Amino acid sequence: MAPLLEVKEITKRFGELTVLSGINFGVHKGEIVGIIGPNGAGKTTLFNIISGYLKPTSGTVELNGESITGKPTEDIAKCGLVRTFQKPNVWPAKTMLENVRIGLHTRARVKFIDAFLGLPKAKRAREAEEVEAMERLRLMGLNEMAMQKAANQSYGRRKALGIAIALAANPQVLLLDEPVTGMLDTETRRMMDRIRKIRDELGITVLVVERHMKFVMGLCERIVALDYGQKIAEGTPDYVTSHQEVIDAYMGVD
Repeated sequence: MAPLLEVKEITKRFGELTVLSGINFGVHKGEIVGIIGPNGAGKTTLFNIISGYLKPTSGTVELNGESITGKPTEDIAKCGLVRTFQKPNVWPAKTMLENVRIGLHTRARVKFIDAFLGLPKAKRAREAEEVEAMERLRLMGLNEMAMQKAANQSYGRRKALGIAIALAANPQVLLLDEPVTGMLDTETRRMMDRIRKIRDELGITVLVVERHMKFVMGLCERIVALDYGQKIAEGTPDYVTSHQEVIDAYMGVD
């Protein structure tokens, strides 16, 4: 079976500096895959290329067998790939529910004229939006805080809210950029359970970059390891953590 998301020979140069060199890997439908590497390995640059925030110097990114390389981020989202960011990307002055409903609006179900005239189908659509938004909050363990302002939530809850907003776009592939960095251990364990639930209940494929190694190894079925812009290992968590190049990259060599 062909991968749902495929990265082919991705290279990125900034002037004479090569940040990524010939990166190849695929992610199959229903997988949770992690990207790891020490600081400066090229993880964030790779994520930015996959999600359309950067164009590669060469190589392609394919979703469902079609190239999304260099497309605007909004077009990539419409194709079914969305991402979160290291810093929670939320609207602090709005409630948790309002935040997710804003995410739903990107799908533009209701015509403006219908909403303006208060037509029944617009009312039904708004009601359906609220049900769907509450479901996204439930998946992230936030439904009891739905009417609370985002500004009043903990850092961990705001990170979870950012994922709920991304889920509002109904993605096929969800890219999570350091979803637990800065969280307490209890928050980290809850986030691991919720990401599994996203995959199991919604059928969403997940690609995650994270520095918290225990989290990545406990969550992901497969790991891609980078160092100095090159892929140095790919496989199960046990295989990757026992790979000598990975050990050298994290522990250093004499």
